[in-house]
Amino acid sequence: MTQVLASRPTQNPVANSLASDGLLDASDLKAIAAAHASITCALTAAAAPGWALDSPLYQRVMAYQFEPLVERLEEKERWPRALAESVFSDMKRFMFLCGTKQAGNHISPPELIDVAWHHFILFTQTYMRTCDQWFGAYLHHRPYTRAQRQVMVDRNEARLTVQRTIDLAHAAFGGLSPNWYAVKFDAETGAVLHNSTDCAGSTNCGGDNPPCC
Repeated sequence: MTQVLASRPTQNPVANSLASDGLLDASDLKAIAAAHASITCALTAAAAPGWALDSPLYQRVMAYQFEPLVERLEEKERWPRALAESVFSDMKRFMFLCGTKQAGNHISPPELIDVAWHHFILFTQTYMRTCDQWFGAYLHHRPYTRAQRQVMVDRNEARLTVQRTIDLAHAAFGGLSPNWYAVKFDAETGAVLHNSTDCAGSTNCGGDNPPCC
């Protein structure tokens, strides 16, 4: 889940100084970095809903269009056009949360948004260029191993992580579409099944230095 590299400096200059003097070891730095991420997450979630809406970067991200991805969601996932376009928009919102480091490195996308993100990554050159233009770094995809998923299920962390994502999204964007609570789309019936806190939370996002969630 959280992937804090202890060899990297934290965002606390005092801790970094102590580490360079040999007074803190790797486990100390990891604990400090995790605490920083948790505090950042809590403060962001407590912010007034919709704080991101006036951000020039957010507006730039939301203005971005990529028709090949929308078409792929229609064809590969058998989604109606309206759903494909809506989830594409919410995928961009999720990437904004990750790329602006609003949650340290500890969130996962709800199921439909995760599906769209997977498809976007397949357009490797476009995805890499877009991440760089928006965030100045590549936004990595980090799938969990079978063992990690089992631990998350045992500790109820999967649901908590997805719920944390939803809370942060609500703080950033205000009202959210049903896509944030959807588990899957049933192409046979045309129904969208909801309540994303029941989904696996099987991936998270990350990047260099690290814009990660």
